[in-house]
Amino acid sequence: MASSSTTALCASVPGDPVGMRGPFGRGWAQIDPDRSTVVVAGGIGLAPVRLHLESLLAARRANAERKVVLIVGARSPAEILYPEQLDDWSQHFEVHLTVDQPSRGWTGEVGLVTSTLTRLGIGPGSAAALCGPEVMMRVVASDLVAAGIAPDAVEVSLE
Repeated sequence: MASSSTTALCASVPGDPVGMRGPFGRGWAQIDPDRSTVVVAGGIGLAPVRLHLESLLAARRANAERKVVLIVGARSPAEILYPEQLDDWSQHFEVHLTVDQPSRGWTGEVGLVTSTLTRLGIGPGSAAALCGPEVMMRVVASDLVAAGIAPDAVEVSLE
């Protein structure tokens, strides 16, 4: 069943006025090629950080010493976005995948992204980009600040 917006748009004819809102949000901070970065994406939060990850990849190619860590959480393995691209990123980044509910054959991590974060030794001088459910970002941001990352170096974006 189509939404009322879709129905109204399909019923319109050329010349009808169409209301629009946006753009919403803002981009991620300018990338410092010398600063290590952690990106934490929960659920569909990987989609909004995808372009940022591509920028981080370009910056990492310019400075191979730069550490980039990507942590992706999903409810189940079937809900992990961009599996082929994650394989590619894992050639350049430290990539951690975790799921809440493993399926048969899953050999990866099980649990919240916050449990993965505590084992990585990310600390002062790093930057962070977070996107996903609000509760996840609140806990992860708090953990990152507690690990010594400056609060203004932790960016959050609600999915």
